[in-house]
Amino acid sequence: MNTLSAIGNLPRDAELRFLPDSTPVLSFSVALNSGYGDKAQTDWLDCSLFGKRGESLAPILTKGIKVGVTGELSTNKYKTKEGEEKTSLRLRVNAVTLTGNKSDASATPKATVAEKPDAKLPVDGFENDIPF
Repeated sequence: MNTLSAIGNLPRDAELRFLPDSTPVLSFSVALNSGYGDKAQTDWLDCSLFGKRGESLAPILTKGIKVGVTGELSTNKYKTKEGEEKTSLRLRVNAVTLTGNKSDASATPKATVAEKPDAKLPVDGFENDIPF
């Protein structure tokens, strides 16, 4: 099984586009920080979220927001304009967790959109009939 879960910040706004068959695709990157001090490093994870979930999250996934993503990892090989071969990491996203906003990077999770095709973000954040 090929599954990756990661948490990071969006370096730019997500971009919504449509395939020829009208399927929505939300593309975004997640900055993954590791190490500290002189050994601090940032890796970039290119993400794609297909379907109505991506369409509904497009206005929310903006530059600076902190998210958790889970999905299937793959590599993408390409050549730069200078002819140099490069490899990037790509994630076909199955779930997105909104963990904070631009001003509160350490907030607790607010909402999750998982593999249900018609999953919707809660309006108030919680259901009124919680049994505890």
